Amino acid sequence: MTDDYWGLCPRCHAAPDQYLNVYKAHYFVCHRDKTRWMGGYNLFSVWQDESPELWETNRALLRGYTHVEPIYPNGAPADEGEGNVLELVRPDFDYMDYVLFGSDA
Repeated sequence: MTDDYWGLCPRCHAAPDQYLNVYKAHYFVCHRDKTRWMGGYNLFSVWQDESPELWETNRALLRGYTHVEPIYPNGAPADEGEGNVLELVRPDFDYMDYVLFGSDA
């Protein structure tokens, strides 16, 4: 797996600094540009060892970051999910981002 597997920040083109969990949702972040992008849901089991208090701390931090679409210089990883209806109508719509952070896009 290369550094760009989970996407790069579209502003500085750097690999994510880290990922943060909010419950089962995994967000990759660029702290420099204060950007976030959804990496997936229930992909990494570490969320099971985290507390609701940590998830709320992560949510508070991520709320101050701008939701972006990452760039994939080597092509995006295959989408294994079927998505949801809103994603079919609006491809830029991120359902989990909407559930966790509201309509701040």
